[in-house]
Amino acid sequence: MKNYRLNQVFFIAVFLIFNSLAAQSQISGVVIYHDDPSNPLPDVTLELYDISNNIVATTFTNINGEFVFTNIPNGEFSLKSSTTLPVGDINLVDASLILQYLFGWITFNDIEFEAADVNNNGSVTFSDYMIVILNYFMGGNSFPAGDWQFIDVNIDLTSRASADSVKVCGTSTGDVEGMWMPGGRSLDLLNEDLFTTEIDKGEVELEIGSSYYDLISGFNLNLHIRLI
Repeated sequence: MKNYRLNQVFFIAVFLIFNSLAAQSQISGVVIYHDDPSNPLPDVTLELYDISNNIVATTFTNINGEFVFTNIPNGEFSLKSSTTLPVGDINLVDASLILQYLFGWITFNDIEFEAADVNNNGSVTFSDYMIVILNYFMGGNSFPAGDWQFIDVNIDLTSRASADSVKVCGTSTGDVEGMWMPGGRSLDLLNEDLFTTEIDKGEVELEIGSSYYDLISGFNLNLHIRLI
């Protein structure tokens, strides 16, 4: 009888251990700028909170904007992001877009709305437009909402073992147009070849190539035309 009880306790203990290990989940994904998959955000801090607003884990994005949380218990979580990256190039186009939105001429998607809500009060009004024009351009002041805005992501792990391909969108406050490019991808590190092309008609075809074999997400293409 005593051996039976010991064996029973042993199997229960083993079951609880394996059940506890099975309850550990993983969350992975990518942080992108302005909902643009070709523009990943490096150096972003991601914090995972439970339903009681207690922080569960912290991680960071790599240069490709990728992140991963491991050994996360099952439950419901909120993923919040922040960064200290330099802000985007805010210009009068962004102010014009806010004005067009206020007149009802255009609509904003979620990330454009976040960028336009420069006072972070949950709405886009003429107050945001005036802050961009007066405080930012004329006064040189920072936005009340801070330098960056991220859309929080809710993750439910109560019925699954992992959450893969989680997409987090962030934007530089005021950059409604979404023209910011991340640092750390300096073209000075790359070799370049310049070719002279004679344009003798209204439309020409240019062949552009690269011998760079690493990930190039985050680069943009610029054509410089020089008359000689």
